[in-house]
Amino acid sequence: MSFVPISLNPNSRGGNYAPTPGHDVVPNPRMVEWKIDWKAPTKMVALLFAGIGAAIGHHYYYQSLDGTEVSTSGSNKNTQEWQLRYGTAFAFLTKSLLVASATKACEQHIWTMMRKKSIKISGLDATFDAISDPLSFFSWSFWKNFKVGVVIAAITWMMPLPVLIPPAALTVVPSTTIDPRPMTVPMVNYTDVSSLFVLSNTNVDVDTNTIDNGITPFFTRLMAATASSTEILPMAAFVPASSYSVLFSAPTFSCENAPDNVTTVIDQVANYTKPVSGDREISFLAFTPQGEMLVDSGSNYNEYPQFVDSCEMNATESSPSIWVKSDDNYYSCELKETHFNVTFNTTGDIQTVNHPYSFEYTSQDLKPGYYVHGQAMTNLLSGAVWGMFDGLVSVRTRITQSSLYAALKTNGQNFSSAGIHEGIPEASISTAEKALTRGLTMGQLIEELSRNLTLSLFSADRTLSPLGFDTTVNVAVSANIYAYNAVNLAVAYAVAIVASMLCVCVGLGSLGVNGVSHGTPFSSIMCSTRNKTLDELTKGYSLAALPVDKKIEDTELKFGLSKEAGNDQGIVKRVVGFGLASEVETLEKRVSCY
Repeated sequence: MSFVPISLNPNSRGGNYAPTPGHDVVPNPRMVEWKIDWKAPTKMVALLFAGIGAAIGHHYYYQSLDGTEVSTSGSNKNTQEWQLRYGTAFAFLTKSLLVASATKACEQHIWTMMRKKSIKISGLDATFDAISDPLSFFSWSFWKNFKVGVVIAAITWMMPLPVLIPPAALTVVPSTTIDPRPMTVPMVNYTDVSSLFVLSNTNVDVDTNTIDNGITPFFTRLMAATASSTEILPMAAFVPASSYSVLFSAPTFSCENAPDNVTTVIDQVANYTKPVSGDREISFLAFTPQGEMLVDSGSNYNEYPQFVDSCEMNATESSPSIWVKSDDNYYSCELKETHFNVTFNTTGDIQTVNHPYSFEYTSQDLKPGYYVHGQAMTNLLSGAVWGMFDGLVSVRTRITQSSLYAALKTNGQNFSSAGIHEGIPEASISTAEKALTRGLTMGQLIEELSRNLTLSLFSADRTLSPLGFDTTVNVAVSANIYAYNAVNLAVAYAVAIVASMLCVCVGLGSLGVNGVSHGTPFSSIMCSTRNKTLDELTKGYSLAALPVDKKIEDTELKFGLSKEAGNDQGIVKRVVGFGLASEVETLEKRVSCY
């Protein structure tokens, strides 16, 4: 009695095997089915795309961390250590999926090559073990017969190399983050001039070089410091490493080209000033006009000598206007209420104004106290400048304490004399001094100085309002943040993905050549090694213990169609399997076999 599978026994009704007396019952022979099972290509492609998806997920995960602050809480799963662990997990998953897809492709290619040529069993051993045993690469038979397989196997071993880089694409770098905080910041009260101006009967019509027409020594020093530095004076830091913006209105001068009626008056004042200069050309002239000068272009004004004596050489009147002659240019400078939008930045313990800042002149009426700003500017500018011999002379004006005088033209000569080489000698204004003007005109420099003076009041505590100004202060806080180098991750994964795609292409091509889907599980080996010659060859080695005899290792086998046809109950059967080259012939796709 023998046993046959019930599926082959038409008389069986249950169980896995059915007893048959001898050969009384013969199972119907089953022909092989040439068919590519959908699972094989699906696994290859699905594993490949899953690996690509994991790589993309890794990218978006790191991108979500880029620029964020590193958590330092030990119990938080968002700490740097955990984020790096998550990244390593993404890299490991990507590598595993890509290696799996390449492995599946390699399995299909192995069977393609085993059908084409006879290969030593030692070479077959190395081929089947190449994915898991690096010593397989020392087999010459493997290299000789499975060149593409060697490449695919090598790719699976080298796949971890490119995926070592992605976790390192996320680093931690020191940075500064901005923390917005609502605060009350310092603000100047431009209408409170108690610290800037003191008016009493003792300073009326007295030499302005002595007491500055009521301008306090403090404001005089601040004016001098602003003019000489050509910059806005810095203030003490309000909050270290911070910045904030304030909106406010304050007095400044706006200078425009003087109209003809004003130009006429300026020329008249300049002519009456010439006797003082020894009839030398007046290069610079500035004064605050009297009301009568504004009527009929000053044609009815007949007190120019007295004005020159009282204004340029002595006391001045408080006025919202300054008229200026600078060489051949004439300016009418008016005190105006100006809207400012200024940002303050702190560096170390010093706070400065961020350039450029915005300002806008308005036509609104001047507030009480604004005239003090005009008086301080008048005290600095009023007077005259002309060239004499190898230098220049200034009368009353303090313009030479600033860079403004460098905007005056020089005559290109080494000296100046009345009627000969009029103007300021070249050596009187050095190239370095001229550079301080930055190519600006006298009118523009006066406007800039006026704004600098206005903003320099922030540098003195005594000018600040006790109420301050409510705004948002952006405080720079030092922190460690994540920095993501997307290029490193993209290049590393691109190499791994392209290599896996090439392997999958080889695997899909092998499926088409083979006509069926193969693999390396035990069932595949069992079904392909049913051969009497192999039974005889392996006698004494049925335990499958290693190593096997060298005679077995050197035996060359080929996977093909058996040349000998069996005859069972009149049925001719040719089977497929491993055999000696003399026993099998090349297996053609879709040939009939059992």
